[in-house]
Amino acid sequence: MSLFNKINIEKYDFFKEIKNQIKDLKGMIIPKPYTEKQIIKGLGKRRGKEPLIYKIPSRTVKNKYYEKGINCDEFNFSFSLLKQKKYFDRKTFNTELPYCSKEGGCNFTTIGGLFELLGVAEYRENKYVFIDKKNDLGECFI
Repeated sequence: MSLFNKINIEKYDFFKEIKNQIKDLKGMIIPKPYTEKQIIKGLGKRRGKEPLIYKIPSRTVKNKYYEKGINCDEFNFSFSLLKQKKYFDRKTFNTELPYCSKEGGCNFTTIGGLFELLGVAEYRENKYVFIDKKNDLGECFI
């Protein structure tokens, strides 16, 4: 179910909407196709930008969770690719967002999981497919 309704997609700032809803998103589990649960922690600083920080289960006994983040530009660029191509796949992610990709493949499914939480895409056939919703005037809304 989408957290957002009636947002004009042409003027949509994906990260701004995340920031506006951060109180509701904190502690929420990010939908993932194959991995263990990842939990939204909040906002922070990453690669000189403001990111969404999330926690993933640690593979070591020392720490219960490991923190990762995806910054505002990476989210917004990913969303623009989703709108343009009507899908967002791992190949596009690896090619277009190399720094984000090098931090780990889970960043791909985290971006996609946020797309799902916000109702702009759904996971099908190893990619996130854009959900194109229109109002009575034919304007595209989420």
